[in-house]
Amino acid sequence: MIKPAFAKTRRTLLLGLLTSLIGLPAVAQQAREEAGIRVRCLAFVIGAQPPPEVYAFNPAKKDAGSVKLEVKTFLNHQAETLPDGTQNLLLTTDPDPSSTLIQEKLVAKATLPDGARSVILLFVPGTGKAGDLPYRIFVVDDTRKAFPEGSLMVLNMSPTEVRFQLDEKDLRFKKGTTNLVKELDAGPDNLIDMRAFCRIGPGNAAKDWKRIAAARWAPPGKKRVFQVLFLDPVSQEIQLRGFTDVAKVVR
Repeated sequence: MIKPAFAKTRRTLLLGLLTSLIGLPAVAQQAREEAGIRVRCLAFVIGAQPPPEVYAFNPAKKDAGSVKLEVKTFLNHQAETLPDGTQNLLLTTDPDPSSTLIQEKLVAKATLPDGARSVILLFVPGTGKAGDLPYRIFVVDDTRKAFPEGSLMVLNMSPTEVRFQLDEKDLRFKKGTTNLVKELDAGPDNLIDMRAFCRIGPGNAAKDWKRIAAARWAPPGKKRVFQVLFLDPVSQEIQLRGFTDVAKVVR
């Protein structure tokens, strides 16, 4: 006959064992979901639009095949996955490895940061110089640590310094830099007065800055917003374009 105290202990142990076994599939699934590098591709609609699909090759692993990446003009939850440890990418219009050797099929190349977990590949037109690839790629780390909810990321891809006036804030961004603005305080109407300028002179007087945009922005709330400054290849003017990331941050 089993004593009550012993029976209770055995039931507790069995219950704990069953709970652990039930939880194993979920843990394994979570591990599978977290494997690899999450990638989303975003393109400007200026000049020529990149192909809607490109194929990513790792030059260091020529026998690994390619990964198809969709290139969108907006951001949503859809993403592709690259193998962990991928750093250098060569993008082509063809899944065949021989496409990496055919100039007409090359689209762009990119270098991912060490330890990348989730990135946005931002396609912008290339230099147009003979021999250069048709597109350049700016890699944006969009993990929660690098780009938290409610923040604004500014990518200054223009050839000069840029200045933002956000209500009372005066922010400056050097050319070729990525900058995170975490605190965006809106006024009583829940809007932010924004004015953007590019540097045209060496000083800090009004004549040294040219206004390139003005608007009233709503704060990001629980979403993430990034603003991109770039030189329009047609007009040769610096332009500002914003994107709102509606996807849930998963990494």
